[in-house]
Amino acid sequence: MSTETPLTEREIALLRGLNETLQINANQKETISSLEAMVVKLQERIAQLERNSNNSNKPPSSDPPYKSKSVKNTKPESEKGKPGAKSGHQAHQRQAFPQSRIDEVIKHEIPSDKLPDYLVPIEGDLLTYQQVSCIKAIVTEHQIQRYLNTRTGEIELAPHPKGLGKLLSPEVTAAIASLKTDGRMSISSLQRFCSEVLNLKVSRGCLSQAVTEAGKACAKAYAQIREKLQQSRVIGMDETTHWSEGWRLWMWVAQTPLLTLLRVENTRSADEIAFFLDKTWLGILVSDDMGAYKKWCRLHPEIKRQLCHAHLYREVKGLQEHPCKMAREWADRAKRIYELFWKALKRNSIQRARRVWGLMTKHAQNPPPINKVNKLAGKLIKYETSLLRCLDDPLVPATNNASERALRQVVIQRKLTFGTRSEDGIIAWERIFSLLDTCRKQSLSAYHYLCEAVSALRAKTELPALALGA
Repeated sequence: MSTETPLTEREIALLRGLNETLQINANQKETISSLEAMVVKLQERIAQLERNSNNSNKPPSSDPPYKSKSVKNTKPESEKGKPGAKSGHQAHQRQAFPQSRIDEVIKHEIPSDKLPDYLVPIEGDLLTYQQVSCIKAIVTEHQIQRYLNTRTGEIELAPHPKGLGKLLSPEVTAAIASLKTDGRMSISSLQRFCSEVLNLKVSRGCLSQAVTEAGKACAKAYAQIREKLQQSRVIGMDETTHWSEGWRLWMWVAQTPLLTLLRVENTRSADEIAFFLDKTWLGILVSDDMGAYKKWCRLHPEIKRQLCHAHLYREVKGLQEHPCKMAREWADRAKRIYELFWKALKRNSIQRARRVWGLMTKHAQNPPPINKVNKLAGKLIKYETSLLRCLDDPLVPATNNASERALRQVVIQRKLTFGTRSEDGIIAWERIFSLLDTCRKQSLSAYHYLCEAVSALRAKTELPALALGA
C-alpha cells in the first residue's frame, strides 16, 4: 500500500507562485488580444476620419481647410514666382480700348506761356494712358404732372413708364442679383458696397427684394432650359445639401455641355428625378452610384446609364489606406490598372481602354476576403456595361465631374451665406444660378437678359425668351 509524500511548505509556495504566474499570463494574453482588436478598430476609424474627396465619394466641399496637397513644383529656380510670360510662352498684353469706347479725352501739355523756345510739339506723337474711372450711382427723379379733369372731377396723370414705384432700376436690380449670386456677396456685403462705393444707402430688405424680383423675372428662361434639357440625349445629374431656415433640403442639378438646370427638393429619393427627366425621356444618364439613380433606371429600363469612373477611382485610392495588407496590395494593383485606363481615354484609344479594362475585370474576380474590397470588386463586375458605355459613344463622358462643377457655385454660396431664408429665396437660387451657368456655357450675357426680364416684369408684358443654342 503506497503512501503519498506530503508537500513541503516550499513546494506549496512554488506551486502557488506557478499558478499565479499562469493566471497572469492568461490575463496578459486576453488583454493583448483585446488591445489588438482595439487597434484594428482604431485604424479603421482613423481611415474613416481621413476620408476626403481624393480617396472617397465625399464632395470636395467637405474637405477640411487644413487639407495638405503635395504638388511638385517642377519650375526652375530662376522662374519660380517670376511675373509675366515664362520661357517658351508668348506674352499677352492688354489691348487698348477702341476710340468708340472712349467717353472722355484729357490732353496734358505745357501751357503756351510756359513753353520754352527749344521745345517743339511733335504732331500726332502722343503718349497715351487709358484709365477707367470709379462707378457712381445716378439718382433720377421722375416728376409726373397731375391734371384735374374738369368734366369728371377726377385726377389724371401724364404718361409715364410702368414700374416707377421701385427704388432700384432694372439695370441696378440685375446688377444686385448678379453680385449676390455670381459675385457670391451676402446682403450685408451688398449693403456696404452700395453705401461706400456707390454712395447709395439702401436697406437690406430692398436688396433682398431685388434678388427675389430677378428670380421671378427668370421664370420663362427657366422653363426654356428645362424644356430644352429634356430633349437632350445625354444628361448628367448630381445633388448636394441645401439649407433653408434651418431645414436640410437637397439641391439637384441636371446638366449638358450647353445647359444647366437646378432644383431644390425636399428629399434625396428617386421621385425627385421626375422633375428633370420626363417619363418619355429615353437617353443616357451619367451619375454616381447613389441609390436614387439606380432605382430610377430600374423603374425605367429603357434608360441607359453611365457610372462615374472618378467615384470608383477614389474608392480604390481609399482602399490603399486600409489597415489590412492584402487590401492595400489589391488596391495598389487596381489603381495602376485605372491609371492605364485613364491614359487610354485621354489618348482616345478605345481598343486599348477595352483591353486595360479586361485586366481590371480579371483583377476584380480575385479579391481578398475583406468586406470593403469584395463590395468594390462586385461593383466593377456587376456594372461593367454601365462603366464602359463611354467607350461606345464619344458623346458620353466617363465621369460625372461636369455635374459637380455645375454645383460648385451653389456650394460656395451656401457656405458663405448659409443657404436661403424663404421660399422666394429658393426660387431665386434655382432660376438665377441655372441662368448664369447656362449663359456661361453658351457665351451669352446673363446680365443683359436680367435687365430685359426685370423691365418686362415691371411693365407686365411677356417675359423675353432666352436665345438658347442646340
